[in-house]
Amino acid sequence: MKSLFYFRIKDNSGRSVATLAKILAVLAICAGFYENMNVATQDWEVLGAILMNGLFVYLAIIVIFWLVFFFIALFIPRRVYTKPSRFCYWMLNLGYETLNFCARIRIFATGLEKIPTDTCFMFVSNHRSRFDNMIQSPVLNNTDLAFVSKPSNFKIPFGNRYIRRACYLKLDRTDIKQSAQTISDAINFLKNQVLSIGIYPEGTRSKTGELLEFKNGCFKIALRGHCPIVVSTIVGTENIHKNFPWRRTTVQMDILDVIPYEKIKDMKTNEIGEMIYKMMDEHIKNIENNGEKV
Repeated sequence: MKSLFYFRIKDNSGRSVATLAKILAVLAICAGFYENMNVATQDWEVLGAILMNGLFVYLAIIVIFWLVFFFIALFIPRRVYTKPSRFCYWMLNLGYETLNFCARIRIFATGLEKIPTDTCFMFVSNHRSRFDNMIQSPVLNNTDLAFVSKPSNFKIPFGNRYIRRACYLKLDRTDIKQSAQTISDAINFLKNQVLSIGIYPEGTRSKTGELLEFKNGCFKIALRGHCPIVVSTIVGTENIHKNFPWRRTTVQMDILDVIPYEKIKDMKTNEIGEMIYKMMDEHIKNIENNGEKV
């Protein structure tokens, strides 16, 4: 289901509620100029008022969206779900898209045509920023995709209700029993073709940008879930906090390959991890060392 305000353009950038606000703001400014065509151009008070009206429209649309977003969240029970809500998944991605737009993020995505449309899969990627998931989820919004996430994300006001309803899975590495249950839930989602699962094999964000050692146990999800693995990389998200608000940040997300289940079914988790690590590491170094872009 396509987001109502999501526009796919040539460079695969996400556009959202903020785009609608921007369009309406420009229209408001144009309407103001049209109504005051006979006013002398040196009347800066009139011009200032027109521009302020445009700014007001822009901010009003953004504020209204977040008020609706928060209001709907109040009616989402905080419990464990076995099937995602398409509406809540749509709203969650719409929120992500709006945050990305407001953070001045420009997304270039390649290889999306490789993603399976006839089966659920395990999505893996490197991890550099809190924005990684908020970028990758909207880009992959044609697929029901739930990420395995750390416990603190399930305490985010209002947002925690949406990720619960979208069937995100909590993984607390300090709680062996809870971790085992999360892995089991992920496997069942894949086996029963309920939704795809996203996970970051590094287990945490890389502060240096270098690919960290994988927690290879996560690949048991693909092995026991009998599903392919979609391998992706994301580069540039580590610069978002440094650039905002003065500079736009360009983020490159690439789908490198889809590894069929038949290829990994007889492999050990460490062998799968080594294969995917090498694939990601070579691609990231190629981008950063050679300045390769879409």
